[in-house]
Amino acid sequence: MIIGECGYCNTWYKNPDYIKIPIKEFDMSTVSFTYGDSFPTFAPTYGDKSEYRQNIYTFDEIKNIIDKYGRPQELPWNENTPFWRPLYIEAQVWSDDKIKKYRDE
Repeated sequence: MIIGECGYCNTWYKNPDYIKIPIKEFDMSTVSFTYGDSFPTFAPTYGDKSEYRQNIYTFDEIKNIIDKYGRPQELPWNENTPFWRPLYIEAQVWSDDKIKKYRDE
């Protein structure tokens, strides 16, 4: 899942769509976050030594990173950026409980 909308992700499909689930719906002990896609976050850094590389965050921790760096999809580097630069904040949801409620709506 991704925190907020991301125009870049809309380019992946012919007819993109999304659902919005309020963050308050989730038990935060079942969610982790990466500043950028989780795969490139743990890939070679290509010299990027930013503190958000190689890290997984709790909700409170990712809020601090957002306060410090902003949301990646709103940053100037977002256009035509290399794959390893953060393009959005990924949320890894480790429980289907709340997602099931929205799946068929």
